[in-house]
Amino acid sequence: MSLELIVGPPNSGRAGAVLERVRAAVDRDPVLVVPAADDATRFEQDLCRDGGAVGVTIRTFAALVEDVATLAGASPPPTLSRPQRLAVVR
Repeated sequence: MSLELIVGPPNSGRAGAVLERVRAAVDRDPVLVVPAADDATRFEQDLCRDGGAVGVTIRTFAALVEDVATLAGASPPPTLSRPQRLAVVR
């Protein structure tokens, strides 16, 4: 299994590059990891638009952490509340 990280500033074409690579890898049941639920929804809509979403799993970073913890037999880490997240950021 390989991992490919696609980065770039806004409007740099990274979403198009991600969609292109995911569509090319559909036969290998790819997992697309995105930062947030909004991103997952957008990519799912884009992939479904042309029927290219079959076989693709889209997960957020938080969901991926939970998946790894579960597969490793550990309890997923507790989720921080909004005030706790703000405290961490400060």
